[in-house]
Amino acid sequence: MPLLGEQTQFPSRRKSWWATLIFGVCLAVLMLIPVWVSSQPEARIAFGMLAVGVFAMTVWILQIVAEVIDGRVRIQRRGPLAFASHRFAGFWGILAGSAITAGALVFVIAWLLPGARQITSASGGVLGNPVGFVLVGLGLLGFVLHRGVPAAGLVVEVQGVRSRTGLSAVQLKWDDLLSPVLLNRRRNSVLSLELESGANFVLYPIYFGSDPVIVAEVIEYYRTHPEDRHLLADPLAALERVVELDAPPA
Repeated sequence: MPLLGEQTQFPSRRKSWWATLIFGVCLAVLMLIPVWVSSQPEARIAFGMLAVGVFAMTVWILQIVAEVIDGRVRIQRRGPLAFASHRFAGFWGILAGSAITAGALVFVIAWLLPGARQITSASGGVLGNPVGFVLVGLGLLGFVLHRGVPAAGLVVEVQGVRSRTGLSAVQLKWDDLLSPVLLNRRRNSVLSLELESGANFVLYPIYFGSDPVIVAEVIEYYRTHPEDRHLLADPLAALERVVELDAPPA
């Protein structure tokens, strides 16, 4: 029987990635049109960077909503049991925020500096206030860093569970940890770890590269079986212990 009782993984939004992909590619192509037709080098640079940002943001969103990790576990082979995401998880989000910010800054320079040519539309009108684009880019960068980039991973060790939210390290001791919970965020499963104090930490699968159902089962087992925590020094042995108990009878 599963250690978490009736909790199951929520269905992934596997069909939604087509709409996201088509919309993102079309928007990126629209951003590229001024690159081809504009006579202003500033406009070509700005819209080129914005197009790169839009495309990167599309790929990053697809990583979150379309990646299927059902039944898959990614761990580090050395050290304590560590569920590890791909080393480049979040790269596309960082690229998107950086490119959008850089493209918008070109608009700002042309908009503010004395003597600089303002970027104009095909009809000759000055394009809108670019500060909004700067805020979008910086906001996206802040969001990606807050969610855990560089990739946080999730370590289950003798002392407790260790991870990171954004750039802040999180150390959860076994005695303070409640049973893990699976939440439904945009129809995808995410792992919620709560302390007896009421503090709550939500971890997205993209940042620990594994099925949250399996990870929750592992955490719950070692939370309730302190006598077996010595196995956590060997990642394969630690996983095999939980799989053996959870496997159906032959």
